[in-house]
Amino acid sequence: MSETELGPQGGDQEREPRLFATIPTNDPLHRAARDGLEELRRSGPPQLRDLAAAVLDGRMDIRSFASSSAFAPVLAAAAERSRAEAAAMTPEQREQQLDALRREALARFRQEQQ
Repeated sequence: MSETELGPQGGDQEREPRLFATIPTNDPLHRAARDGLEELRRSGPPQLRDLAAAVLDGRMDIRSFASSSAFAPVLAAAAERSRAEAAAMTPEQREQQLDALRREALARFRQEQQ
């Protein structure tokens, strides 16, 4: 498969880089990653802005971005926040949160398939 594919509308002439080799650009995971990179490009720390722009422009792959020394502290901080939030929840709260995330992901998937 090529490095790019049609954008979200399918008929768009504009092509966007694939962030993942096995995930199409219209997949919810791809869109979530792209949205996160767009946010970093707009308002992240300067070194992450440049890296996010490189990924979005197709000059860098997502694996290189994720393993970069500039991204490591951001990833570690997010993981620690998630760990602390999960530790503060009861098992029932964790299950409710997972159920809500599943419903949200399924709703997004169904909406994007229309």
